[in-house]
Amino acid sequence: MLTAPAQSTAVPVLGELPAGMGVTTVSALLSPISGSTRVPFGGHLRDLCHDLGARLGRSGGPRLTCVAADEALPTGAGTMLALIVDLLVTDAFAHAFPPGRGGRIAVSFTADQEAWQLTVDDSGIAIRSQGNSRDNGLTIARQLVLRIGGRLDIPRVIGGTRCIVSLPRPEPKGIDSGISPPPRLSRPERRVRKVKPCPSAELAVSIVDPG
Repeated sequence: MLTAPAQSTAVPVLGELPAGMGVTTVSALLSPISGSTRVPFGGHLRDLCHDLGARLGRSGGPRLTCVAADEALPTGAGTMLALIVDLLVTDAFAHAFPPGRGGRIAVSFTADQEAWQLTVDDSGIAIRSQGNSRDNGLTIARQLVLRIGGRLDIPRVIGGTRCIVSLPRPEPKGIDSGISPPPRLSRPERRVRKVKPCPSAELAVSIVDPG
């Protein structure tokens, strides 16, 4: 699939999540990690895609696949990314593939030292620059991405639509405590004064008579 320069759109006010998604996605994601500050996102993303394929798939329709790195994310970021995947995949099933049209929807999640990247790629009807019925879902997805400090790019591609979510990793903090360690205090420099040796073997002693 060939790519062209990315297009940018204005970001309107966040609307309501589409009916039929959102609450179920959050509940499914949070129920096994209650009380935890991090979520094993790769496994949860694969489970989410499996559920979406079972719920939205139809005979002769597109096939949903998922390839995800096993990476632990902060719970807030993981929950938002799961909602974004739900939005983008649901949007693709509903608007990119009319009845009788097959194809593919590919979800991927990768991680490197600087950022996490989530991609939803479909071979259906492409988004038009003048807008179409997919705008609402994409607008909400873009707002969710902004809320977690990420970026959503939708480059023009030949044959389909590609959505790329990039989320920078948070700055590392102190081990376990979440507090930055205090700066290490340097010890004061000790200066050693060199004493020249007396030229004779005996030291001269001067006695002053007080009388």
